[in-house]
Amino acid sequence: TDMSPTSSPPSTPSDVDSETEWVLSTIVETLDPMPYDFLSLSSDASSYQYKALKRTSEQAGVRSFSKPKLIQYWVLYCIYYATNESVWDEDGQLNRDNLFVRQSDESQPSSGSDNGSNPNASFGWKNTKGWDSYTLDPCRDGWFGVVCDEFDQVREIRLQRNGLSGNFPFREVVFLAGAGRFHIPGTGNLRVLEIFNNENLTYEGNDGSWVESLIGLQVLNYRHTNFSGGIPSLPYTLQELDCSYTKHTGPMPDNTFAGLNELVLVNLDGVSLQSTLPISLYMIPNLRFLYIRDAALTGNLAYMDNMPAIVEHAVDKNPLLTGPVFPFIGSLSTLRSFSASDCSLTGTLPSELATGGANLVQLWLHGNNLTGTIPVEYSAIEDLRILSLEDNDISGTVPIEVCLNRFDGELTSLSVDCHNYEVDCTVFFPGCCSCCGRAECGS
Repeated sequence: TDMSPTSSPPSTPSDVDSETEWVLSTIVETLDPMPYDFLSLSSDASSYQYKALKRTSEQAGVRSFSKPKLIQYWVLYCIYYATNESVWDEDGQLNRDNLFVRQSDESQPSSGSDNGSNPNASFGWKNTKGWDSYTLDPCRDGWFGVVCDEFDQVREIRLQRNGLSGNFPFREVVFLAGAGRFHIPGTGNLRVLEIFNNENLTYEGNDGSWVESLIGLQVLNYRHTNFSGGIPSLPYTLQELDCSYTKHTGPMPDNTFAGLNELVLVNLDGVSLQSTLPISLYMIPNLRFLYIRDAALTGNLAYMDNMPAIVEHAVDKNPLLTGPVFPFIGSLSTLRSFSASDCSLTGTLPSELATGGANLVQLWLHGNNLTGTIPVEYSAIEDLRILSLEDNDISGTVPIEVCLNRFDGELTSLSVDCHNYEVDCTVFFPGCCSCCGRAECGS
């Protein structure tokens, strides 16, 4: 498809309708080879696709835009109208009757501010800088939340905490992909999509199949949104995923993360898994950071034996997670931080956590059903700074070698059940433990 600028004359205020028709025909021509029914979706004047089309046609000098630039404007305005829809009327104009006055927000700039923020709107976008203009280019003039590369292709969209609501239009955002069947050179090279902390935002029809087509995307963060159903199919280029505290539910199919070998970070905190961990997740070869707290995770910790690159792992507040703290965890040489508090782990503390090759910095195991004593070998964990063991059934005396690390080593926090002398913390040094019991430690 020819991507060169058109040679049509500049627009004038008197021919807005003809400009809309011209933009329509140009976009249709550009998208025609792709599996996207543009004419059908944009034929309804109340649809966000049509409102975005009309808004694009009203940009100053629109007839001088290249085809990729037209698509870029249209896609961005699809985001604008799809997620801010209730404050716009059928003509795409601001409907002030649908704006609610915020009673007080001293931290926000005044209504006379020129930074694009709207401190008086408690519903709708909070910052519309650039988006509400007819003369500013999204790449060259700095639209809020839009970052472009040196070729004027959209590289990052960062609209977190901005009052987005409704359905996020992934089916249009795919045209900003940096590769794949929806890639349009000169339009987008999307690497980062951050739309987190928009609590009323979901994705259309709970159909996330379009997300997989965002080839080139590396960071996807939509935590604290209203996304629901299963986790959508994801692009194989993804490196970081944070969908924590959404309404995603399990159980997850074992192939949910299949083929996502570039993933380094996954945050599933607060997601209701209601199952064991999918095989395709813990088998990711480069996974370094994995958070699954308060996620109705079941089973035991045996899956960790397949995580050779893991650096930080947290599974707190999963009461259906059972079984022992396996000795092999100490052989995970990359592991620096492990947190499994408030689960239902049983058995004793394995000495192998100190002798297996790992060099833990933080270890939280409070709130379980662990028994036995604190291994003297833990004094050999040179970089250990936090050791949290309270609210268990551990007994005995804290080894003097471990206590010495509180004074001569890196250990800054040691918490056990020492109020009723379940664990004796004072036989060698007063103050060996930094706190005693759950209430005092505040875990």
